[in-house]
Amino acid sequence: MAIFSVLLIIGLHGASSLKVFCILALNYLLAKRLGGERLGPLILWVVNLAILFANELNDGHRFGSLHSSLAYLVCIRTNLNAQSTYHFIGCI
Repeated sequence: MAIFSVLLIIGLHGASSLKVFCILALNYLLAKRLGGERLGPLILWVVNLAILFANELNDGHRFGSLHSSLAYLVCIRTNLNAQSTYHFIGCI
């Protein structure tokens, strides 16, 4: 099941799945580090909202803005989109 989940994320998001996995890893590490603290959930919410608003303000995170050698990752697209995946799963 985990392998299918990873492949589906890669299929849907293409090269941007690297960003999804980085955010997921950050959440995991923060949750493990702050697991016993009372303010842990609040800190996780604040961090995730900051990521969400930073993404909205910058019109997405561009690979080229991180480093010029990563700019080619923008060209990697997938054939899957939300509509075809929705039909594939059989929800419609």
